[in-house]
Amino acid sequence: FDSLLQHVSAALEYDAPELLTAQAQWLRISFDSHGLEPTLATRSLVSLREELAERLPTPAAPAALALIDRALEQAALPIPAPTN
Repeated sequence: FDSLLQHVSAALEYDAPELLTAQAQWLRISFDSHGLEPTLATRSLVSLREELAERLPTPAAPAALALIDRALEQAALPIPAPTN
């Protein structure tokens, strides 16, 4: 959870949403490769979004929530086939 929060923070600070979207994709692939349900990574993002929606002040919330929504969209894409 802390790692995802750090990625959200960095993505917002550097105006680089790919920092979070790439992390979300990597988490899904990592979970899948270790035999874990890949949707656990997505659920972590959803939980983080819910927590931030509740706790962030109004001026900061829209950008953070939009960023997480974008990461959730990317994380929902099919896991790419492994390349050799």
